[in-house]
Amino acid sequence: MNRQTRLAEVGAHGQARLESASCVLSESRLAGFIEERYVRGAGVKNLVRGSKSNESFEDLEPSAREIAKGSHAALVSIREILGV
Repeated sequence: MNRQTRLAEVGAHGQARLESASCVLSESRLAGFIEERYVRGAGVKNLVRGSKSNESFEDLEPSAREIAKGSHAALVSIREILGV
């Protein structure tokens, strides 16, 4: 997390926002796991499983689709928290 505080988009203020934020995770098993790893790695501590709309990524093979869904959902959540 120290590394991301050096990013202009995050900084110390953004890291504090991430650490105090809540995030609803996808209920999908693999996508939810990927999303949780990324969001937790960014510093979000309060995570809840719930219903969440994801991009479909229908053109991908099923396993790759789940990884893409989880990665995309994490990015969307982190950007929302940071306001970017």
